[in-house]
Amino acid sequence: MKSSDLSRKIHETCERVLAGGKLTHAEAVELLGLEGSAVSDLFAAAVRVRERFRGSRIHLCAIVNAKSGNCPEDCGFCAQSSFHQTDSPRYGFVDPDPVQQAAGEAERNHVLPLLAGFAVFFGMLPPMPTKSRFEFAGDVQNVQTTMIPRIYGRSYAIEAEVTIPEGGAEGVLCAF
Repeated sequence: MKSSDLSRKIHETCERVLAGGKLTHAEAVELLGLEGSAVSDLFAAAVRVRERFRGSRIHLCAIVNAKSGNCPEDCGFCAQSSFHQTDSPRYGFVDPDPVQQAAGEAERNHVLPLLAGFAVFFGMLPPMPTKSRFEFAGDVQNVQTTMIPRIYGRSYAIEAEVTIPEGGAEGVLCAF
C-alpha cells in the first residue's frame, strides 16, 4: 500500500476510534506491522486517542529488581514468572540498602506504589494512596494485590460496567 494510502487509512481509523468505534483484530494486526513513515502517523494517531480518552498525562513505571526469577505469579507479560521458560536471570534478594535508597527517592517524588509487595520485607509500609477510584479496562487478569486499592478492613464499594455478549458469558468479575 502506498504511503499516502496508509496515512489516510490511519487517519480514518483514528477518527472512527475517536468517535467511539473499535479496531478489529485484523486492523490491529495490520497496524502492528507498519513500517517507515507510517509508524510516525500511527504514533500521532495514538497520541490523539490517548489524549481523548485518558488525558494528556502519562504514567511511567520504574522497577528496582529486588529479586529475579522463580516468581510464583503467573503474569502473562513477565519473563520472571516461574510459569514461563525464559532466559531471565534468577537470583535471590539483593542487598536492601540500594532498594531502600531508591524507595526514599520515589517517596520524595511522590511515586506510588513504593516497593509493591516487598515493602513489608524491607520494613516499610507505603503511605495510603490519595486516589480512591481505580479504572481497569479490557482484558485485565492477574492483578497483584499490591497494585489494587487497599480494601481489607475498611468499607468499600466495587462498581463494574459490564457488557455481556448476545450468546452470554461466564466467569469471575472480581475475586480476592
